[in-house]
Amino acid sequence: YRIDLGFDQNRKEIFQTFQRRFSPLRNNDTWTRGSDKLSGKSGGDGNLYGVILAPGGSFGGEDWDSIVMLDNGIVLEAQKYADAVPVEAAKDFTTNSFKSLAMGMQLQDISEPYTVTDNSELTGIKKIVFKSGNLLKLGAYPLQYVSCELFKDRLYRIDLQFNQNRKEVFKTFQSRFFPLQKNDTWTQGTDSLSAKSGGSDRFYGTILAPGGAYGGEEWETIVLLDGSLQREAAQYKLDAPKRAAKDL
Repeated sequence: YRIDLGFDQNRKEIFQTFQRRFSPLRNNDTWTRGSDKLSGKSGGDGNLYGVILAPGGSFGGEDWDSIVMLDNGIVLEAQKYADAVPVEAAKDFTTNSFKSLAMGMQLQDISEPYTVTDNSELTGIKKIVFKSGNLLKLGAYPLQYVSCELFKDRLYRIDLQFNQNRKEVFKTFQSRFFPLQKNDTWTQGTDSLSAKSGGSDRFYGTILAPGGAYGGEEWETIVLLDGSLQREAAQYKLDAPKRAAKDL
């Protein structure tokens, strides 16, 4: 559905050739190369669309160096498919779960293989991680790993870590937890994070990226929480000194 032609000679002649085939041409400032804007002229008829491109935005340059040709019919079909994938992936989130991991479930009921990474009698919290298996995908999008926290063997937090398809994963998250609100309460060590949150107290989701004050959207983590169990776990941790005092 797309053909790219690159060239560094006969620029004027190739432009005239392009113009002869795709005339009338119109200015097109929507194209970029990395972070650099390009000058472009485009035209076409029916499903065949062409654009000739040169470095220098706002039509500031005509050192043409590439042509892109597109079949509009297939482009629209591909876009519809791409738009549908995040919606389909969002079905991995139910009203209170991610796939087979449901909030409040007991550790003994988790069927996927996991590794225990921490187990604290002081806080009542056990942490586990999944590094293989069915859980390491959100729809069609791969995840690096999935980790969970359980309070007194009841699941209350799920973390999904990823480093690919960031925009698509965000669309998936947004599809499930819309409407999203900015959230400035999250940190990583001493660093503030960009965050957007949505959902209910029973199943609350936050997507996180490095860079506070919403300075970055390189999304890399989704945190899912059962708000009621989280508060119970936090209170239990605060009450630890009182429990310890009974030994005196």
